[in-house]
Amino acid sequence: MMRLLVAALPAALFAAGAAAQAPAGPWWNPRPAPDDLVVPIGCEVGIAFRKVPIPVGDGPLADRRAIIGDEEAEAAYAEYARDVFLAGAFGQGAEAHGWIGKYEVTRGQYAAVAQGCAALAGLAETERGLPQTGITWAEAVRFAELASAAARRHGAAALPRAGDAHAFFRLPTEAEWEYAARGATAVAETAFRAPLFAMDGPIAGYAHLFRPGARPQLRPVGLLKPNPLGLHDVLGNAAEMVLDPFRPNRGGRPQGRIGGLIAKGGDVRTPPDRARLALRTEYPPLDADGAPLALPTLGFRFALGLPVLTDLGRGEALREAWEREAAETRARLDEDPVELSRVLERSVTTPEQREAVRRVRQAIVADRFARADAEARAARSAIGAGAVLVRGWRNARDVIAGIDRGIEEANRMPSGPGRDEAIENFARARRSWELNQRTTRRVLDDLTMQQLDTPPAVLREQLAVWKSENASQDSTTLRLMADRFVAYVELARPIRRVDPAAGEDLLGLPLN
Repeated sequence: MMRLLVAALPAALFAAGAAAQAPAGPWWNPRPAPDDLVVPIGCEVGIAFRKVPIPVGDGPLADRRAIIGDEEAEAAYAEYARDVFLAGAFGQGAEAHGWIGKYEVTRGQYAAVAQGCAALAGLAETERGLPQTGITWAEAVRFAELASAAARRHGAAALPRAGDAHAFFRLPTEAEWEYAARGATAVAETAFRAPLFAMDGPIAGYAHLFRPGARPQLRPVGLLKPNPLGLHDVLGNAAEMVLDPFRPNRGGRPQGRIGGLIAKGGDVRTPPDRARLALRTEYPPLDADGAPLALPTLGFRFALGLPVLTDLGRGEALREAWEREAAETRARLDEDPVELSRVLERSVTTPEQREAVRRVRQAIVADRFARADAEARAARSAIGAGAVLVRGWRNARDVIAGIDRGIEEANRMPSGPGRDEAIENFARARRSWELNQRTTRRVLDDLTMQQLDTPPAVLREQLAVWKSENASQDSTTLRLMADRFVAYVELARPIRRVDPAAGEDLLGLPLN
């Protein structure tokens, strides 16, 4: 039911408006792509999802650190940069991933599930593709439950599974939403941290935002260009609710106070110069009259979820992984302080003392996990830098070889000033590129030596993660360079030094 608050706002807000581009598919997937995941929900309607790569290390407890928010945010108390940790519910290791709705949930999809095929048939064609707004957060969560049931009835074969467990629809967390909106691993780290994802032209080609002189109005989903993951309307059109509540930012971490609803992405009333991926607006769950809040500019998109403990074996694997990670530390002491703390806890008598010992033990365990995570990030960064250095060294080698061929040709020229000048120019260029190659190799060797204390398993695991992050066709050669760098580290590990001759043979091998 539409709330009074909704009815009081201008009806023009709901006008469909003119399409920016003619749709290539049905109203519920107007921009179909071959790699879309389409889940039928009945009434010949589906919901399209896009894969969100979240490559991690091996093991059921592996997750991925990302930085969302904005270091330059004016509203730092709400939007300042902060760490989040993600793990895809689907796939494992470097192939781990999630799924998020390609579009905002539309009125037609809502009608098909919540009201039935007759209600959808009675909905005007111009309204079916508009974002579903005017419902409360609780109604959006309830609709996720209804849509999950409809998908099991009509599209179970399309739902990803883990054992006997089927995926279900839910609201994305704020971290999942912003990670996907920024482009996940489809963009470089510098682009991921930018206020907006890279755009080929003005923001008006990607987002329905406020235009001076025009009345704000919602538009059908998918009319404009997508973000790097293929998601439409993450900025503008309807703002989007997420699963978790608002929390202020305290120095780059969530503060302890729990607030109201979070709306992400801005809406049709947001000025273009205020649009940003870090934008987060808080709304109270009730309006001024005490009715559940339902706004005509507030919608949502779905993510796919999966139960974590899909079977008893999964629970056992998690327990073993937790115990293994807690026991392993890269800077192992002569005696395990965790075990010492347990002995100490048994020897003290008061509840206060036992609680103090437990707190110390928790801090030690947390520090171990943090150090292991930092080691993995450092290894991944080194692999990327090493790949670039290997490429630089090989490029310099190839240029020098080309210069040598030029010198040979110049030596065959007739004697005279032209020949002498050509030889001198080639020699000058060769000296410059030799310096470039020596400097690159020196930095590469230093970086290699720094990785000798990184366990081989960690290096191999993070190589797979880094290659998954850089899986585009443009990065094929660089991925091969990353393989060569890790092999160079392993070549130096047994002798604890780099071997220039062997290293040159390895680094100079043809790529295949």
